[in-house]
Amino acid sequence: MSRYRFVIRNYFDIRLYRNQIRAVDAVIFSTPEYAFGIPGVLKNALDWLVSSGEFTHKPTGVISASPLATGGDKAHASLVQTLKVMTADIQEEYKLIVPVVRTKMDPNGNITDPELERSLLTLIKHLAARISNANHH
Repeated sequence: MSRYRFVIRNYFDIRLYRNQIRAVDAVIFSTPEYAFGIPGVLKNALDWLVSSGEFTHKPTGVISASPLATGGDKAHASLVQTLKVMTADIQEEYKLIVPVVRTKMDPNGNITDPELERSLLTLIKHLAARISNANHH
């Protein structure tokens, strides 16, 4: 019987990924909801960092969007829970749920809803203020 040796090469450089997260002042996640949760690839990417400390006290924004009126609230809750386990700094001002997202964007992905635009800018301003305060201490 012949023996075959299969080598699966994974070109995902976990050290580079961890260094990139460690190097930034803040992170914003924007995710759709799939089957009432976050996409598997996002969960897998976070699982690589659960115990390594890159998100410890890192200001982190969380945005979910859905064509449903719930705005991806289950994915949002799941992502926030995972990030809190990782001790990310997630304040209410850094969170946004976007219901019926298709009514708030054009087919090219441009925001057409003034309230959504204001909400996104407010989230970014809060994160920027947090970063600015941290850098001055």
